[in-house]
Amino acid sequence: MYGIGITELFVMLLVIAIPVAIGVLIVSGGLRVAGFRGDESGKLLRERLARGEITRAEFEDAQRILGR
Repeated sequence: MYGIGITELFVMLLVIAIPVAIGVLIVSGGLRVAGFRGDESGKLLRERLARGEITRAEFEDAQRILGR
């Protein structure tokens, strides 16, 4: 009995997967809090369009570039 059983393999995967999942959640949450989701850029674009600083075509181009 010198092999790795299914239970040991499952435990090893959990030991690796849980910290990785926690790290991903922390990083993605931190990016959202820091404003990297583009919320601020969308707001600025809408404000510039409302003030007449950019045309509708420029607004739509900028949104496409930002992935909206």
